[in-house]
Amino acid sequence: MKKLLFISLAIFALSACKSYEKGEYTVNLSMTGDLSIMASDTVYLSNRLENYPFSDTAVLENGKAVFSGVIKTPQTVTVTIMVGDSLSSNPGRLCSFFLEEGETNIEAKVTMGGPEVTITGGQVQATLDSLENVRNTLLSERGFDSLAARFNMMSAEDQQKVQAIYMEVDSMVNAAEKAYIDANPTSLFALDNLYGNFEYMDLDEVVNRIEAFKADMAFAENEVVKEIESVIEIQKGLQVGCTAPDFVQNDPEGNPVRFSDIYSKNKVTMIDFWASWCGPCRAFNPELVNIYKQYHRKGLEILAVSLDRDKDSWLKAIKDDNLTWKHVSDLGLWNNQVAQTYRIRYIPQNVFVDKDGKIIAKQLSSKDEIVKLLEEYL
Repeated sequence: MKKLLFISLAIFALSACKSYEKGEYTVNLSMTGDLSIMASDTVYLSNRLENYPFSDTAVLENGKAVFSGVIKTPQTVTVTIMVGDSLSSNPGRLCSFFLEEGETNIEAKVTMGGPEVTITGGQVQATLDSLENVRNTLLSERGFDSLAARFNMMSAEDQQKVQAIYMEVDSMVNAAEKAYIDANPTSLFALDNLYGNFEYMDLDEVVNRIEAFKADMAFAENEVVKEIESVIEIQKGLQVGCTAPDFVQNDPEGNPVRFSDIYSKNKVTMIDFWASWCGPCRAFNPELVNIYKQYHRKGLEILAVSLDRDKDSWLKAIKDDNLTWKHVSDLGLWNNQVAQTYRIRYIPQNVFVDKDGKIIAKQLSSKDEIVKLLEEYL
């Protein structure tokens, strides 16, 4: 309880000052380390909003770059560099931070193992940094770092103990965040927290929280609020009882597959969002294989939508895991059009529909949950 109070007080103290409106910003970036991994001297600044994109660029000279301009809505942004050869120009995330009016200083040491970054910014960024520092302190007090370094050499029982330590600390920090948000429902911190998590939350809770911002005139033109509102409208059409959006995507042989052609011929159809590179997806596949064997003849069909980019890896995973149901992909990774339509933000993920295309369940994460649903409908 004392730890929770300490975290809560840290948030309250650093969030006393609030700036909701647009203002001029300056971001001073200083980079050291192995800059040879960069394919370009151009550094990019961008936000996460789909409907209200924001971007800025700066050129790195002698390890330093300066971004400056006007930010209409204070929000989280990401600094990106180009990593790899100039032909592929693979983007590399340097850091994310909360951009608001005023000056932000970023010191980054670039290594092949990942950047080491220190950020000094506004009040919201200070709050985020404080939370992360408290998290790290609590983990350190429990010897987490040394335990994590030996994690792969531990027994399954000891690994569970290490995971329990992290979950305990994570729960404490989350409780402190919630306490502050409950007391300050229309703070910038609360809005940033909502945007980072709302697609994983219960829709009714999201609606209630966004209504509080809409009632506050300080957020009348806030782009983050508008973005969440627009996604809420999409999510309302993806709830249980709604008709699932139809789509067409190609199978491994390049043949177009229409979703409605599948669900109209089966009692229950499961859309399985997965990828060859997704560990939890691959771990659950044996369970899914057994479910399919048991219920396919009773009227179950599975349409697997892969978020792969590499076709060979996709096909190999299908073969290795003995996945005998239908498969489609546009090899667009997270930009897969079906995943975008269904607002998929993590995998594994699933949607179940009946023969009329009505959504009957979503996000069933265990064999028992899936079997219970199938016993009801088949």
